Amino acid sequence: MKRTINLFVLLLLATGISKAQEKAPKIFSPEPEYDFGEIVEGETVNHEFVIMNKGEGKLVIERVRASCGCTAAMPSKKELEPGESAKIRVKFDSKGRYGQQFKHVYVFSNDPENSYLKLTFRANVVAKLSNQNPETAPNIELEKNKIDFGEIEEGAVKEAAIKIKNSGKSKLEIRDIKSACGCTAALMSSTVIEPGKETELKVKLDTKGREGDLVRTITIFSNDPDNPKQVITVSANIIRKK
Repeated sequence: MKRTINLFVLLLLATGISKAQEKAPKIFSPEPEYDFGEIVEGETVNHEFVIMNKGEGKLVIERVRASCGCTAAMPSKKELEPGESAKIRVKFDSKGRYGQQFKHVYVFSNDPENSYLKLTFRANVVAKLSNQNPETAPNIELEKNKIDFGEIEEGAVKEAAIKIKNSGKSKLEIRDIKSACGCTAALMSSTVIEPGKETELKVKLDTKGREGDLVRTITIFSNDPDNPKQVITVSANIIRKK
Protein backbone atom coordinates (compact mmCIF):
# COMPACT_ATOMS: atom_id res chain seq x y z
CA MET A 1 0.00 0.00 0.00
CA LYS A 2 2.81 2.40 0.94
CA ARG A 3 4.59 1.65 -2.33
CA THR A 4 1.38 2.37 -4.26
CA ILE A 5 1.03 5.77 -2.55
CA ASN A 6 4.67 6.63 -3.29
CA LEU A 7 4.21 5.78 -6.95
CA PHE A 8 1.05 7.90 -7.04
CA VAL A 9 2.91 10.88 -5.51
CA LEU A 10 5.75 10.51 -8.01
CA LEU A 11 3.24 10.38 -10.84
CA LEU A 12 1.59 13.58 -9.62
CA LEU A 13 4.98 15.32 -9.36
CA ALA A 14 5.97 14.21 -12.84
CA THR A 15 2.62 15.39 -14.22
CA GLY A 16 3.03 18.78 -12.50
CA ILE A 17 6.56 19.24 -13.88
CA SER A 18 5.40 18.27 -17.36
CA LYS A 19 2.53 20.76 -17.25
CA ALA A 20 4.84 23.51 -15.97
CA GLN A 21 7.23 22.85 -18.84
CA GLU A 22 4.36 22.94 -21.32
CA LYS A 23 3.42 26.42 -20.08
CA ALA A 24 6.93 27.80 -20.14
CA PRO A 25 7.77 31.03 -22.02
CA LYS A 26 10.02 30.99 -25.09
CA ILE A 27 11.98 34.05 -26.22
CA PHE A 28 12.39 34.51 -29.97
CA SER A 29 13.41 37.13 -32.51
CA PRO A 30 12.29 36.87 -36.16
CA GLU A 31 15.40 38.81 -37.24
CA PRO A 32 18.22 38.41 -34.65
CA GLU A 33 20.85 39.86 -37.01
CA TYR A 34 21.01 43.27 -38.73
CA ASP A 35 23.51 44.85 -41.12
CA PHE A 36 23.84 48.65 -41.17
CA GLY A 37 26.03 48.35 -44.24
CA GLU A 38 28.57 51.09 -44.87
CA ILE A 39 28.45 54.09 -42.55
CA VAL A 40 30.69 57.13 -42.23
CA GLU A 41 32.91 57.45 -39.14
CA GLY A 42 31.22 59.65 -36.55
CA GLU A 43 27.70 58.68 -37.64
CA THR A 44 25.27 57.34 -35.03
CA VAL A 45 22.83 54.71 -36.30
CA ASN A 46 19.80 53.08 -34.68
CA HIS A 47 17.86 49.88 -35.13
CA GLU A 48 14.89 48.26 -33.40
CA PHE A 49 15.01 44.49 -32.88
CA VAL A 50 11.70 42.69 -32.38
CA ILE A 51 11.43 40.03 -29.68
CA MET A 52 8.46 37.69 -29.22
CA ASN A 53 7.09 35.18 -26.73
CA LYS A 54 6.45 31.96 -28.64
CA GLY A 55 5.83 29.92 -25.50
CA GLU A 56 2.72 29.33 -23.39
CA GLY A 57 3.80 31.07 -20.20
CA LYS A 58 4.49 34.74 -19.42
CA LEU A 59 7.91 35.93 -20.63
CA VAL A 60 9.70 38.33 -18.27
CA ILE A 61 12.64 40.37 -19.62
CA GLU A 62 15.09 40.69 -16.72
CA ARG A 63 17.83 42.80 -18.27
CA VAL A 64 19.53 43.80 -21.52
CA ARG A 65 23.31 44.00 -21.90
CA ALA A 66 25.16 45.49 -24.90
CA SER A 67 28.76 44.94 -25.96
CA CYS A 68 31.26 47.81 -26.05
CA GLY A 69 30.49 50.63 -28.49
CA CYS A 70 26.73 50.39 -28.49
CA THR A 71 23.81 50.95 -26.17
CA ALA A 72 20.53 49.09 -25.90
CA ALA A 73 17.38 50.18 -24.12
CA MET A 74 15.03 47.90 -22.23
CA PRO A 75 12.14 46.71 -24.42
CA SER A 76 8.92 48.66 -24.77
CA LYS A 77 7.31 45.93 -22.61
CA LYS A 78 9.12 43.88 -19.93
CA GLU A 79 6.41 41.24 -19.59
CA LEU A 80 5.05 39.49 -22.66
CA GLU A 81 2.06 37.19 -22.69
CA PRO A 82 2.12 34.26 -25.17
CA GLY A 83 2.09 35.65 -28.71
CA GLU A 84 3.00 39.20 -27.67
CA SER A 85 6.02 41.10 -28.99
CA ALA A 86 8.14 44.12 -28.05
CA LYS A 87 10.96 46.19 -29.52
CA ILE A 88 14.50 46.74 -28.27
CA ARG A 89 16.15 49.91 -29.58
CA VAL A 90 19.90 49.67 -30.22
CA LYS A 91 22.19 52.66 -30.87
CA PHE A 92 25.71 52.47 -32.28
CA ASP A 93 28.10 55.44 -32.24
CA SER A 94 30.84 54.97 -34.84
CA LYS A 95 33.01 57.85 -33.62
CA GLY A 96 36.67 56.79 -33.55
CA ARG A 97 35.94 53.39 -35.14
CA TYR A 98 36.93 52.13 -38.58
CA GLY A 99 36.45 48.97 -40.59
CA GLN A 100 34.14 46.04 -39.97
CA GLN A 101 32.28 46.18 -36.65
CA PHE A 102 30.43 43.25 -35.03
CA LYS A 103 28.41 43.96 -31.90
CA HIS A 104 26.07 41.91 -29.75
CA VAL A 105 23.13 42.62 -27.48
CA TYR A 106 22.12 40.02 -24.88
CA VAL A 107 18.52 39.83 -23.67
CA PHE A 108 18.13 37.88 -20.41
CA SER A 109 14.72 36.42 -19.53
CA ASN A 110 12.93 33.67 -17.62
CA ASP A 111 12.94 31.31 -20.61
CA PRO A 112 13.92 28.00 -18.91
CA GLU A 113 15.62 26.63 -22.03
CA ASN A 114 17.55 29.76 -23.08
CA SER A 115 18.68 32.10 -20.32
CA TYR A 116 19.53 34.77 -22.90
CA LEU A 117 18.87 35.70 -26.53
CA LYS A 118 21.79 37.09 -28.56
CA LEU A 119 21.05 39.85 -31.08
CA THR A 120 23.80 40.82 -33.51
CA PHE A 121 24.46 43.78 -35.78
CA ARG A 122 27.35 44.68 -38.05
CA ALA A 123 28.59 47.75 -39.88
CA ASN A 124 31.48 48.78 -42.10
CA VAL A 125 32.78 52.15 -40.86
CA VAL A 126 34.56 54.24 -43.51
CA ALA A 127 36.45 57.53 -43.27
CA LYS A 128 34.55 60.76 -43.82
CA LEU A 129 35.04 62.38 -47.21
CA SER A 130 36.94 65.64 -47.00
CA ASN A 131 37.81 66.52 -50.59
CA GLN A 132 34.92 68.94 -51.07
CA ASN A 133 34.65 72.46 -49.73
CA PRO A 134 31.77 72.45 -47.19
CA GLU A 135 30.87 76.00 -48.21
CA THR A 136 30.04 74.88 -51.75
CA ALA A 137 28.93 71.28 -51.05
CA PRO A 138 25.36 69.92 -51.30
CA ASN A 139 23.49 69.19 -48.09
CA ILE A 140 20.70 66.62 -47.83
CA GLU A 141 17.82 67.24 -45.42
CA LEU A 142 15.00 64.77 -44.79
CA GLU A 143 11.59 65.90 -43.58
CA LYS A 144 11.67 62.86 -41.25
CA ASN A 145 13.53 59.57 -41.02
CA LYS A 146 10.72 57.36 -39.69
CA ILE A 147 7.44 56.12 -41.14
CA ASP A 148 5.14 54.26 -38.76
CA PHE A 149 2.05 52.87 -40.47
CA GLY A 150 0.68 51.65 -37.13
CA GLU A 151 -1.72 48.71 -37.02
CA ILE A 152 -2.80 47.50 -40.46
CA GLU A 153 -4.54 44.41 -41.78
CA GLU A 154 -2.54 41.76 -43.65
CA GLY A 155 -2.79 42.21 -47.40
CA ALA A 156 -3.18 45.99 -47.30
CA VAL A 157 -0.86 48.25 -49.31
CA LYS A 158 0.09 51.50 -47.57
CA GLU A 159 1.82 54.54 -49.03
CA ALA A 160 3.61 57.55 -47.53
CA ALA A 161 5.89 60.36 -48.71
CA ILE A 162 8.96 62.15 -47.33
CA LYS A 163 10.31 65.44 -48.64
CA ILE A 164 14.03 65.64 -49.42
CA LYS A 165 15.61 69.11 -49.59
CA ASN A 166 19.01 70.32 -50.75
CA SER A 167 20.04 73.11 -48.37
CA GLY A 168 23.59 73.21 -49.74
CA LYS A 169 25.30 75.31 -52.41
CA SER A 170 25.64 72.80 -55.26
CA LYS A 171 23.59 70.07 -56.92
CA LEU A 172 22.55 67.15 -54.71
CA GLU A 173 22.70 63.81 -56.51
CA ILE A 174 20.75 60.83 -55.21
CA ARG A 175 23.03 58.02 -56.32
CA ASP A 176 21.12 55.01 -55.03
CA ILE A 177 18.11 53.99 -52.96
CA LYS A 178 18.03 50.53 -51.37
CA SER A 179 14.99 48.95 -49.77
CA ALA A 180 15.34 46.11 -47.28
CA CYS A 181 13.52 42.83 -47.89
CA GLY A 182 11.75 43.93 -51.08
CA CYS A 183 8.58 44.83 -49.19
CA THR A 184 9.11 48.56 -49.55
CA ALA A 185 9.50 50.54 -52.76
CA ALA A 186 10.98 54.02 -52.93
CA LEU A 187 10.25 56.27 -55.91
CA MET A 188 11.50 59.78 -56.59
CA SER A 189 10.38 62.34 -59.14
CA SER A 190 14.00 63.45 -59.62
CA THR A 191 17.44 62.17 -58.58
CA VAL A 192 19.14 65.56 -58.99
CA ILE A 193 18.07 68.38 -56.65
CA GLU A 194 19.18 71.95 -57.23
CA PRO A 195 20.31 74.12 -54.26
CA GLY A 196 17.30 75.30 -52.25
CA LYS A 197 14.94 72.89 -54.02
CA GLU A 198 13.24 69.73 -52.81
CA THR A 199 11.73 66.54 -54.16
CA GLU A 200 9.46 63.83 -52.78
CA LEU A 201 10.33 60.26 -51.90
CA LYS A 202 7.32 57.93 -52.16
CA VAL A 203 7.31 54.81 -50.04
CA LYS A 204 5.01 51.81 -50.49
CA LEU A 205 4.55 48.91 -48.06
CA ASP A 206 2.87 45.70 -49.23
CA THR A 207 1.81 43.55 -46.24
CA LYS A 208 0.71 40.48 -48.18
CA GLY A 209 1.76 37.27 -46.42
CA ARG A 210 3.18 39.12 -43.38
CA GLU A 211 2.15 39.20 -39.73
CA GLY A 212 3.22 40.85 -36.49
CA ASP A 213 5.66 43.69 -35.91
CA LEU A 214 7.55 44.64 -39.07
CA VAL A 215 10.61 46.91 -39.17
CA ARG A 216 12.36 47.63 -42.46
CA THR A 217 14.74 50.29 -43.74
CA ILE A 218 15.27 52.42 -46.83
CA THR A 219 18.80 53.72 -47.38
CA ILE A 220 19.50 56.82 -49.49
CA PHE A 221 23.01 57.32 -50.90
CA SER A 222 23.97 60.80 -52.13
CA ASN A 223 26.95 63.05 -52.91
CA ASP A 224 26.60 64.98 -49.63
CA PRO A 225 30.18 64.72 -48.27
CA ASP A 226 29.11 64.92 -44.62
CA ASN A 227 26.03 62.69 -44.83
CA PRO A 228 26.48 60.33 -47.79
CA LYS A 229 23.99 57.85 -46.36
CA GLN A 230 20.59 58.48 -44.82
CA VAL A 231 18.44 55.69 -43.34
CA ILE A 232 14.64 55.78 -43.13
CA THR A 233 12.93 53.25 -40.83
CA VAL A 234 9.56 51.84 -41.93
CA SER A 235 7.48 50.05 -39.28
CA ALA A 236 4.02 48.53 -38.94
CA ASN A 237 2.03 46.09 -36.80
CA ILE A 238 0.34 43.68 -39.23
CA ILE A 239 -2.70 41.77 -37.99
CA ARG A 240 -4.53 38.83 -39.55
CA LYS A 241 -7.70 39.36 -41.50
CA LYS A 242 -10.79 38.67 -39.43
